Amino acid sequence: MKNLKYCNVGFTLTELMMVVAVIAILMAILLPVANTTMENIRYKQATAEISMIEAALETYYSDHGEYPDTSAMTSEQANEHLSDCLTSTYTVGGRDVGPYIRMSDLNISDDTGNIRLLDPWKTIYFYQYPGTPGQGNAPAFPNIASAGSDGDEGTSWQTDIGSYNAADPMTSDNICNWAKKK
Repeated sequence: MKNLKYCNVGFTLTELMMVVAVIAILMAILLPVANTTMENIRYKQATAEISMIEAALETYYSDHGEYPDTSAMTSEQANEHLSDCLTSTYTVGGRDVGPYIRMSDLNISDDTGNIRLLDPWKTIYFYQYPGTPGQGNAPAFPNIASAGSDGDEGTSWQTDIGSYNAADPMTSDNICNWAKKK
């Protein structure tokens, strides 16, 4: 039988360091791309949800003749009022109408169990009515906004998403879908 002093089984420290270095380089390349992709998905989701809320509000308006009024409410109160209006059933003219949004369509409640419309970043959608005046004899339409990824309303046009109100600084810097209404 041979007497083996050294057994050359396994990897050297240099080989292990090279593998760790390659993995670190790959992670450094892929993580920012993944984060950017996730933010783009959230942005598109928020834009779609705002359009869905606007469509629900138009149906609400056709049934009730007015939008939910939030003129004397805080942002939190306005969101809860809007959530309640869009998820409730009403009797109008002898017929049942609503709910205008299914609770499964949006992030509809927060960790406290309150019914709220939440954006993809888990902050409330901002709702304001009366909002931006309509053109000519058209009624004013409501403003709906998401604070975006930074969670801070009114920071930069690159992070905030919503419908626009030039008189309200909270929404004046948003990326918005209000242009279609002009």
